[in-house]
Amino acid sequence: MKKPIHVYFHVGYEKTGTTSIQTFLRNHEERLAGLGYLYPRSLGKISQYQVVRTCKTEKVLSNIAPDGEGASPERDFEAHREFIRDRLTREIRRSRCSNVIVSSEHVSIHFNRPEEFERFKQLFAAFNAKFTVVIYLREQVELLESRSYTAMVAGATQLPQFDKPAGSQRYLNFLRTLERLAEAFGRDNLIVRLFSRKSLVEGDVVKDFLSALNITGLKVEGTAVKNTSLGIAGLAILAKVNTQLENLDPRKRKPIRRRLLEVLHQSDDSPGYRIGTEAAAAIRDAFRPSNREVARIYFGRDEDLFEPKPASNQNMPPSSSGKTEDILIATILTFIDSELARGKQGRRNTSSALRQRRLKGDGLKQDSRVK
Repeated sequence: MKKPIHVYFHVGYEKTGTTSIQTFLRNHEERLAGLGYLYPRSLGKISQYQVVRTCKTEKVLSNIAPDGEGASPERDFEAHREFIRDRLTREIRRSRCSNVIVSSEHVSIHFNRPEEFERFKQLFAAFNAKFTVVIYLREQVELLESRSYTAMVAGATQLPQFDKPAGSQRYLNFLRTLERLAEAFGRDNLIVRLFSRKSLVEGDVVKDFLSALNITGLKVEGTAVKNTSLGIAGLAILAKVNTQLENLDPRKRKPIRRRLLEVLHQSDDSPGYRIGTEAAAAIRDAFRPSNREVARIYFGRDEDLFEPKPASNQNMPPSSSGKTEDILIATILTFIDSELARGKQGRRNTSSALRQRRLKGDGLKQDSRVK
């Protein structure tokens, strides 16, 4: 007789606290196991990227693996699927847990076909598995603003222009996503939550997630929703530096950009980036009908899914033409040149050295944080 297990499938939309949830689950895996919940390592150390790499129809997904976690594509895709399934089965059996938590931020974008969800279910074919899906929805304009920031951190040289019809971006249609999930797992097996301070348990996505799974007895600290993005001045600087880094060896870009972000986060107290008023209104109008349907079906409300947002007159970040930004850019570009010349030992010491030799005339607060 197959062992009964309950699989909680966290379909983590981007920019909805998924990394906080995953990090908490991994850091507390022993405590969770004691409560009967397994967060399997066979699907990924933190982000369980193997869910998509194993179940997606096309084998074009080597780029979603974290550094050092097998990012090269598999030569035999079917053999890889079998390998992951067997490894997961052994891990579940060894754990003796009756609950399995799976979390992937890539599913909402990459899973588009019924057979991909079916492959996910087949990962647990050795068990009598019941599935519950947990998903967080974030207001579409906020989601796009946050994704735009992420693109800049990853190396983009300018923020995207929202000149295409918003309705053409399918992953932003929450009703469509939920319909696909309901078809695969059943509507009654979906737990749908809103990602906002007001909606989350104590404004904390980890506490909310544990509440959704009825997990108690774990202490949660420091995961309340907060804005850690750069302001418009910091983004303008980052865009210029990203341009300078484009021709650099990719292996050197990431550590340089990481240390640059440390500097900018300590220095940048400019207003946060917001999509312009007209573009934001067009995006909200495009998804208002489908959002209202989500509110009706999953929340029992005949009203807008998200609370109205105040209008913003801000568009793209200004070009970095002010004296303050120019001074900081010159400092950072000098820092990049020195990074390339110093070698490995220099790279280890530069982060602290740069903070100590910050220009006195830069006019930015060293300890300010983006609120």
